Amino acid sequence: MREDELLPYVEPVYRFCRKRLSRREDAEDLAGDILLAAVEGIGKYEISSLDAWIWRVAHNRYARFMDSQSKNRMILTGETELFDRPDPPDDPSSRDELVERVMETLHTLSSSYRDIFVDHYLAGLSVKELAKKYGLTETSVKWRLNVGREKIRERTGEISMQTAYYHPFDWRVMCNGNMDPMQYLGTQIARAVAFACYEKPLSAEEISLKTGIPALYVEDELERLIEGDAVRKIGGKYAADFIIFRASDQKKARECARDLSGRIADWFEALIAGKEEAVASLPFYGHDFGLEKLGWFLLPCLLRRRILEVMTDRLSLSPGPYPLRKDGGKGWFVVEELGEDDTAAFECGCNVAGDDDGSAGRIASQIYYYWVEKFFDVQFYHGYGARFLTSHDVAATAENGKVTVPLAPEAAAALLENGLLTRREDGLYLSFARFEEEEFRDFLALFQGSAAEVDALLEREISSLRAVFASFVPSRLESQINQWVQFYVERCVGMAADELLRRGVLRAPDAEKPLTDWIFFVGGAYIDP
Repeated sequence: MREDELLPYVEPVYRFCRKRLSRREDAEDLAGDILLAAVEGIGKYEISSLDAWIWRVAHNRYARFMDSQSKNRMILTGETELFDRPDPPDDPSSRDELVERVMETLHTLSSSYRDIFVDHYLAGLSVKELAKKYGLTETSVKWRLNVGREKIRERTGEISMQTAYYHPFDWRVMCNGNMDPMQYLGTQIARAVAFACYEKPLSAEEISLKTGIPALYVEDELERLIEGDAVRKIGGKYAADFIIFRASDQKKARECARDLSGRIADWFEALIAGKEEAVASLPFYGHDFGLEKLGWFLLPCLLRRRILEVMTDRLSLSPGPYPLRKDGGKGWFVVEELGEDDTAAFECGCNVAGDDDGSAGRIASQIYYYWVEKFFDVQFYHGYGARFLTSHDVAATAENGKVTVPLAPEAAAALLENGLLTRREDGLYLSFARFEEEEFRDFLALFQGSAAEVDALLEREISSLRAVFASFVPSRLESQINQWVQFYVERCVGMAADELLRRGVLRAPDAEKPLTDWIFFVGGAYIDP
């Protein structure tokens, strides 16, 4: 495959980036990064479909770009700080009150100062970019920023020099479904507008006053947020159309999570006690791995389905189908404020790579990758990961775990480094369990005896957690609470895994390699994890 075959993709890739990023410069940089990665990949990998390869690279690089952007907190320090205070107040409520006062003061500045402030602190434009936009010298831009800061100091009164500061909206933005949430909530302006109208609907003028963002900017942003189903119009006012899991809310939910995760760990430890011999007698590859390894995927496999069934059948708290969106996607925004809450590290999910990933349906099979954010490694799924293994039928054709498909030296080395294969004297072997469909059913059947016990536990704790969420979520968003409760309870499964690791029930990860114990293969029908 030649590099010139990429030429037809140059414009489509740029349009892909421009549609998702508000700044042209970022779109150009990202498009170049995508095309460079594609060029390098052509020389390294065996690519069966160039079109599928290009767009897979594009989505991966975009996700990586947005992740790096979200980690860059816009704390104002040095010569661009609003006030000479290195640390924000400890009390979130005090912080919110001070931020609101500063933003209201910003609204009192003349447009020559206010517009530059908004573009610099909320839109993230550099001094150089501001100078170009407003036809000023860089010195003039710096002078206006400095004068503006002095005016805010004067107008906010006694609190200004001691405690007031600009605090960005440091959010973790994801989705539960199939959509691109950062397309709408990737900028500070979008977040400021949505946050302002979260508790109650506000007019564009009220949002402008509350945030200090000029009404013209607010109106433009509202139009875009409505198109993305991030804001809805109620009468003549606007309201955020997604739950924001704020730091103050997280404190209320955290105790429920810790209690539930501890109880789940107790239940699972008792469940697997004495089952080693029964597991070892089964014929699947990996039956001799031990439950300290197999338990990593057994825990979420047993509980994710139980959680959904308890919520839906016993408590009538179904999350419901993913809503269709104006942009063609479906699902909900999942937004939480980053802070002291440690439960986000235990976010859980399951990726599945099946026979639709390149093997042309020759062998019906899937590789399942249960993951927890704390141990997540993107290479388990992309690159030389689960997708590679399925597209090359590596796991599907393995005989008693031994790899029979010829692998290029580079591929074999990467799979070994990623911990997905191990080398023995007679060849390469899978490092994860391999089941046929009936073998997997027999394996799970060994652990089904205490379903009633865990169901009762989940029913009680889910009801409590649902009540906690209802106490802080605005009533208009009540229909979204159930999906957040499911999301959060599944997080408790990750916390339980971490607790079982501390107890020695689950084996500790290899310090030199990623944790691959979440992965397993099942030949046959999809098991709907």
